Amino acid sequence: MLNALSQNRFLIPIGLIILNLLVKAIYIDFGDISGDEPFTLFYAQVGMDQFSQMLEHENNPPLFFLLVHIWIKLFGVEAAAVRTLPLLFSIFTAPFIYLIGKKFFNLKTGIIAALLFTFSSYSIYFAHETRVYSLFGLLTAVSMYGFLSLMKNPKSKISFWTFIIANALLIYSHFFGFFVFAIQGICILLIKEFRFHWKKGFIGFLITGGLYLPYLPTFINRFLASKDGTWVPEPTLKSLYYVLKDFSNVPVSTVLFLLIIGAGTFYSLFKNKATISPYAKSIFIWFLFPYLTMFLVSFKLPMFIDRYLTHVSIGFFLLIAVAIHQFKQFKWPSFGLSLLTVLLIIVTTNLKSGHLPNRKSLVEEVLKNKDEKTAVIICPPWLDLEIIYHYKLDYFKDFENSRTLFKKDNFFAIYNRSQLPSEEEMKNFNKIIFLDSWAHLTDPDKSIMKWIDANYQFTHSNNDFKGYQVYFYKR
Repeated sequence: MLNALSQNRFLIPIGLIILNLLVKAIYIDFGDISGDEPFTLFYAQVGMDQFSQMLEHENNPPLFFLLVHIWIKLFGVEAAAVRTLPLLFSIFTAPFIYLIGKKFFNLKTGIIAALLFTFSSYSIYFAHETRVYSLFGLLTAVSMYGFLSLMKNPKSKISFWTFIIANALLIYSHFFGFFVFAIQGICILLIKEFRFHWKKGFIGFLITGGLYLPYLPTFINRFLASKDGTWVPEPTLKSLYYVLKDFSNVPVSTVLFLLIIGAGTFYSLFKNKATISPYAKSIFIWFLFPYLTMFLVSFKLPMFIDRYLTHVSIGFFLLIAVAIHQFKQFKWPSFGLSLLTVLLIIVTTNLKSGHLPNRKSLVEEVLKNKDEKTAVIICPPWLDLEIIYHYKLDYFKDFENSRTLFKKDNFFAIYNRSQLPSEEEMKNFNKIIFLDSWAHLTDPDKSIMKWIDANYQFTHSNNDFKGYQVYFYKR
């Protein structure tokens, strides 16, 4: 049956595109715009002068912001509209994963890896989030496809330029794109068959580096800034497991996938390590090198969280399929293991994976209790865009005046007590609504809460909105 399907080279890739569309589009607007999404949407609207200033303090390069800027101009900033862009990136990642498996192993390997990606709740989550990570995954898959194709046929101009263009776009989409460079460089160094073609790889890296020169000063500036620490927590040994669980949906599938990888690796080495395909080695490096390196580096500069490991996840899905491929001579056991793997990822998937559907209701709760004599205090201040989006979309779209208009309506996004209006101004408010979402990050002494408690009477609170504690006060 698989051989019959493969007779038409476009049938399976098109089928994967349609399947990913069905799986990932059905709940695309289930969750409210929240988290980092409002930040992306807000700054994607701004003019080029403000855009350049924003990039000096932003830990993502400009490519995704520019794409979202164009997308918003065409389709607006509503949830379903803006999330269609990352959805498309995720949809087209699947056929590239399939092509890697099919071209360098066999048809079954490509299908298994693509299905693991399709039904991973992790990939569904990022297909539903207007952030760079689904683009990062797509470009990783395209880059590695171009790289491996170049190592297989170094005379191929298509492979050579696919490798270069994908890598250039990759590092203009996320700084961790350089980890993909490192994967490819290590493959050339460690895999004998690839070392014969090191010049092609070196020239490709050189051209890509030249294309990145205009952005290099900003990259260096952001790297030096991150040396002082980031918001990412330091990992523990358990983090190694939890990241893989995110990729695999549930613990039982995580354990099974690790057993498959371990058994496939052991069997390959036991059988005859000299016969291990160079492409199998490259997939192993693709997963293991950034997975362990980012974990170890995170004890100095924390970076080991699920969203920063998108490139690792694709290597992981392929490695599972490649490990099953090692048992291809055992026809029925191999088929049974393939079927179990795919069925397990399908039955454990969460099609609603994404943001929580309660940010709009949070704002509705605030407005229900707010009048002209109410001050709404928001801490930390970077939550303001999330609230503005659901409060008044017209304010959000008016990016030059949105925060000024928001403040005129008595919303105060602040770091601590010192940024509140003066005592005299605060006397005008008979009620206070305090939105606390990890306020201790910027107000560890609880100066805001202490001041409110000293001047107002607590009435009630609401913690039904994940990530927020909402407190209500009156004179």
